[in-house]
Amino acid sequence: MAGEARGVLLFLLVLWVATVAVCGQEGLECTVSVQPCQSIQAAIDAAPDGAVICLSEGEWEEDLVIEKALTVRGEGAGKTVIRGTGSAPDALAIYCLDAEQSGDVHVQIEGLTITGAGRAGISIATEIHAAVSGCEVQGNGVGVFLLGESEVEIQDCVISENGEGINGFESARATIVACNVSDNANAGIGFAFSAEATISDSTVSENGRYGVYLAGSAQATISSSVVAGNQGNGVSLMDSCQATLNDCSVTENGLEYAEKGSYYTEGIILGDEAQAVLNGCTVSGNAHEGILLRSTAHADISGTTVSENGRVGVWLWDTAQATLARCTISDHPSAGVDARNETRVEMTACTVERNFTGVVLWGSPYAMLEANTIRDCEQYGVTVVGPNGEIVGFTGYIAGVNNLVTDNGALLNCDPCRPQYLCFLASEEGGELDKRE
Repeated sequence: MAGEARGVLLFLLVLWVATVAVCGQEGLECTVSVQPCQSIQAAIDAAPDGAVICLSEGEWEEDLVIEKALTVRGEGAGKTVIRGTGSAPDALAIYCLDAEQSGDVHVQIEGLTITGAGRAGISIATEIHAAVSGCEVQGNGVGVFLLGESEVEIQDCVISENGEGINGFESARATIVACNVSDNANAGIGFAFSAEATISDSTVSENGRYGVYLAGSAQATISSSVVAGNQGNGVSLMDSCQATLNDCSVTENGLEYAEKGSYYTEGIILGDEAQAVLNGCTVSGNAHEGILLRSTAHADISGTTVSENGRVGVWLWDTAQATLARCTISDHPSAGVDARNETRVEMTACTVERNFTGVVLWGSPYAMLEANTIRDCEQYGVTVVGPNGEIVGFTGYIAGVNNLVTDNGALLNCDPCRPQYLCFLASEEGGELDKRE
């Protein structure tokens, strides 16, 4: 009996040790557990590659450097807090670099609040592949900062009240899933050079200047996300960057900047050689334009609703180009679509309704309109104007077929001396109007 009792006690002891060694999600065992009175950096330095360092509930004031493959896991955002020392403006709360790969991910950071760093809450450099999940990153110079050929997956995180939310430079790549990026002083998410971002099921809101900013040759795919209430532009695309937006909502951006009389008041702006594809999006309630294209920018827009923006739904300048298919463009106090200079716009199967003017063409643009419905506008359904505001100066080209232009405030008139009425567009049989002198 005594032997059996010893065996049972030994079994229970082993079971207890195994139980206390398990920490966090998925039952992964902790290599070491650290209490608030102990140094996390010392645990990192002593841990073997692939270690799991579990932090108890509490607060640490440390700047951490991670140079090996491992996991740092807390008890959850708001419970386990790492506060950067703030000892220098370029201090980093967690700095990941030069870790050799262990499996598919080098460094995992889970269940922490990370705050107080002068430069960045989390900085990931060189070729690190990191995963950040269930964290709150706030009150830092930059929430998450990516350089080199680093790669990061950020999931279920709140990135807020930093100078910048998430920044990626050089050839960095980020996958951002189910995150809230809000109340950062400048941009919520900004990528430049040849960095790439994939953003899904996330909210980018109430940031101090931009919601999402891309420059250089950066690329982004944004899906099922909300970009709303940012003080300046919702989405800014510059240089030769490229972005695809699928099933996104870009709403009520630029209102605070507009009140100050400043620029950066658009839902989506494309400049320089930027390119964008929009599928199934809603762009509404932004301070001035819903979508603004300048320089040689190009946008393909389909199945998208552009409504109730402060001035114009889709506005093209310089030599920009846009194709619109199966879109609804409505309720603007100026024009639904405004194409100027030497721009090019092609519209197919769109509904343009309840704007001051449906489609206005200024100067020398090229327009192709097919199977659109343009109705219930306060003034013209479609009008052309010369660069000096006189009809005589229009030197562009417009062609249309199978359009219906009806119930607009300015009645159609086939007087050839007043071609701004474009009466041919009223016929479902269509027609063609060549260059006007």
